[in-house]
Amino acid sequence: MTTDIRSQLARQLLEKIAAAQAQNDEIDALKTRLRELGVAGSFTERFPDLGTVEVKAAKAASFKGLMPTLVPELFLAMTEAERTALQESGVVTMSEQWGNPFHGSITPKLLAASA
Repeated sequence: MTTDIRSQLARQLLEKIAAAQAQNDEIDALKTRLRELGVAGSFTERFPDLGTVEVKAAKAASFKGLMPTLVPELFLAMTEAERTALQESGVVTMSEQWGNPFHGSITPKLLAASA
């Protein structure tokens, strides 16, 4: 592929993205408003002639438990006997593990166009 073709394709891509930017901004604003309405709880809006929009409520991070955390460099440098004493030596410490928070989601699903 020549650099002219590559450049032409890249330019066309950028032009199409630029042309769609205003609509994409409007879509993002609508999603933001729907997320705000989803604070009260998840919901689904159905339109028989068009599709559905599912809004899932955000949720905070959740505590998953304590997991051992070790310093890999120190662990790899230790003998087998030293590895059995990891907690006493301070190489392994217990740390809290948390799941990532979920900020909600919007899932638009268009019906397939009839042929």
